[in-house]
Amino acid sequence: MRSMIGARAGKLVLAASISAMFGGAAAPALADELADKLYEKGVLTEEEYNELKEKEDPYDMVGSFKKGVKWESRDGQFGIQLHGRVQLDYKSSDIERSIDEFDLRRAYLGVKGKFLDIWTYELTHDLARSRVEYAYMNYKWSNSIQARGGHFKFPLGFAQLTSSRFVDFMERPFTDEYEPGKDTGVMVYGEPKKNVFHYALAYANGSGRQNSPDVDKKDTIARGAVNFAPLADWDKGVLHFGLNWRDGAFDAAGTEFDRTTIQYEGVGAWGPVKIQGEYADIDFDEGGGQPDAKVSYISALWL
Repeated sequence: MRSMIGARAGKLVLAASISAMFGGAAAPALADELADKLYEKGVLTEEEYNELKEKEDPYDMVGSFKKGVKWESRDGQFGIQLHGRVQLDYKSSDIERSIDEFDLRRAYLGVKGKFLDIWTYELTHDLARSRVEYAYMNYKWSNSIQARGGHFKFPLGFAQLTSSRFVDFMERPFTDEYEPGKDTGVMVYGEPKKNVFHYALAYANGSGRQNSPDVDKKDTIARGAVNFAPLADWDKGVLHFGLNWRDGAFDAAGTEFDRTTIQYEGVGAWGPVKIQGEYADIDFDEGGGQPDAKVSYISALWL
């Protein structure tokens, strides 16, 4: 009787050792193969073998269609998701020139993913414009401190930072013409208090979509935004204010000159009522011959 108990204990220790060795490693298939061999040789009983096989490998990828097409490991540390977007416009006009056409404005197709639950990435291509929209890696120390590098949307302007899926009008306001949009560079950002305070510091090429890639001077961008509603226990509304700053160079007709932007933003919302506005002051250096610009908009909506 004692020998039987000892043998069973030894086998359970062996089974536990197999699980410990391979359960947290990157080769779970080896553990399955070893368990199969031990079962074939009679070292493991059928009950013990089934117990080992039934244990879920934390690295198994499980597919889901609930919120898009995605796969995620059972422990939530790894994942990949397909995503896309198509926006089709129809334009008709008799002013200045006749227009009667369909326009495929966006046709995004890409992948997003994560690994070790601290690294995230995105690679998205716009098939309509044959260009890369997003290509970056992101590292998350905490909600307060994150770092991103690659090609992505840089932090300047509330309307610009709002996805084209959620803008209030078909077109973004004119302030968008003076904002960097998507560019290539690095950024440190975070949200020390969720839904209350957000900041970002970025360093980019400065070419954006409206500038020449030959400009040598890089863009330095800083942004801070506060939503005062939660601080006042106003949980049914939004009271957002933001300040943006950008310093760099601009290229016009082969002439490079400095450009500094200070931009303010404000958004107030209560139920279906929303008021949003931005004001940008763009100063160009005197030697470039480019006049300074002051651009603003305000919108009031019932959504």
